[in-house]
Amino acid sequence: NTSASVRLSHELAGGAEVFGTLLHSEGESEFDATQKDWYEFTHHASSIGIRGNLTEQWLSTLKVAYSIDESERFGGIRSKFNTERNLLDWQNDLSIGERHLLTLGADYQNDRVNVSDDYLERSRDNVGIYGQWQTNLDRHDLALSLRRDDNEAFGRETTGQIAWGVRLNQDWDFYAAYGTAFKAATFNELYTPFVDFSQFGFPGSYVGNPDLRPEVSETYELGITFESGMLYLDAALFETQVDDLIVNAGGIDRRPENINDARIRGVEVNLMLRNNLWTAAAAVTHLQHEDRNTGKKLNRRPDSSLRLDLDRHWNAYSIGSTFMAEGSRYDDVDNQDRLGGFALLDLRASYRITPEWRLSGKIQNALDKDYETIQGFNQPGRAFFVTLNYQQR
Repeated sequence: NTSASVRLSHELAGGAEVFGTLLHSEGESEFDATQKDWYEFTHHASSIGIRGNLTEQWLSTLKVAYSIDESERFGGIRSKFNTERNLLDWQNDLSIGERHLLTLGADYQNDRVNVSDDYLERSRDNVGIYGQWQTNLDRHDLALSLRRDDNEAFGRETTGQIAWGVRLNQDWDFYAAYGTAFKAATFNELYTPFVDFSQFGFPGSYVGNPDLRPEVSETYELGITFESGMLYLDAALFETQVDDLIVNAGGIDRRPENINDARIRGVEVNLMLRNNLWTAAAAVTHLQHEDRNTGKKLNRRPDSSLRLDLDRHWNAYSIGSTFMAEGSRYDDVDNQDRLGGFALLDLRASYRITPEWRLSGKIQNALDKDYETIQGFNQPGRAFFVTLNYQQR
């Protein structure tokens, strides 16, 4: 795998900014089945844009983006799967007085697919318009947003969100939010070519599902935050109800499918403690998730997860570690194939050679833990990374 990433920006006369990003990765994946097979793949994402003030209160941003996802399989089975996306986005931020911000915009997205199998639909367009109003009223913050999408494949859909926060005292804040969402199936989910997993030593197959329906969801959230001195705390309760949730079926038939009525409830707590030398952070999530028609748990989702970060900084040096643990999950929608939980440890260190140059190293999965998040597909073992970074301010 060989990859490169670039991010550039330049301020023009008059204050406008031209910016661009590029991420490109290509390589080859080889595996032993009944005979030698391999994939060649290319991933690319790039964008270019300009932002600037048209008036003192009006900031406008125009961006064009392009991305591709290409893979071709050789050997016992030959297949091709190439997708392409073009995006045009125009966003306008209008400051109204000192307390109000109005955002208005529109975007256009075009997706194209070229696969070895024969499908009637090979491209689709999506046109969206959106707006958001944010305001601060003394102790209260309020945000209202609305979006309208016209998707060539799935029709028109309106989504939105309302969020409110209030400062209870100097240290405590309370917030509440409600939002709706719409998600169309990707071309990868619709049209991935057929793969026979018996070549890998276990039964089953995987193929896209051109009959997938789009997801429609609504989410409720309540939370509190505390910040005082070295301590920060954020705790939230949430519930998401999804119609036609898109999941991979797992088990023998691994094609994507819709779950008519799904519900995800959870609690999430984030805690951070820091001083001049040490930073410690913890994040805990616990979920209750189910297919409400069958009572089964949603597949490939752990009930609980934990992350602990500890870092120490002094002079030009820093060292740190991340401990992450996830509970068990089911690979299939019928809850027959259970995958065990796992715990991972990452280690890192860095040295700032000069104000511009920094040398970093990382050991990922330092204990070389064997684990799976999808049945039959091992996750990477111990890996070492060395990074040399240059940044001119």
